Amino acid sequence: MYQPLPPPSCPWCGAGFRAAWQGKDGPNGLFVWRQGQRHPVDQQVDDEVKIDRERYVEFVLPAEFWISGECEQGHAVGATCRCVAGVWCELDLSAERARAAEKAERDRRRRL
Repeated sequence: MYQPLPPPSCPWCGAGFRAAWQGKDGPNGLFVWRQGQRHPVDQQVDDEVKIDRERYVEFVLPAEFWISGECEQGHAVGATCRCVAGVWCELDLSAERARAAEKAERDRRRRL
């Protein structure tokens, strides 16, 4: 699970996101990643199977990774994320914004 900070708005409609962002590029372990943090902040597993928090320092995200989420209006949104010195620092929605703008332009032309 990925937690972008600050929480982004949907490029399609401006709504917030109803559920956690998901991705498959980072280390496995059902970790919870928070933007601005170098290591996981938690695990989404039962307490009895969580690894010791001291071991979280063994895990870092790749320099670039992809996550997806769904907004409160049901739009599926993808984002490219980037790390600097191992810290997740960027959530890039530019490709999704471009797709939303292209669709809006197509819809506008159809109405003419």
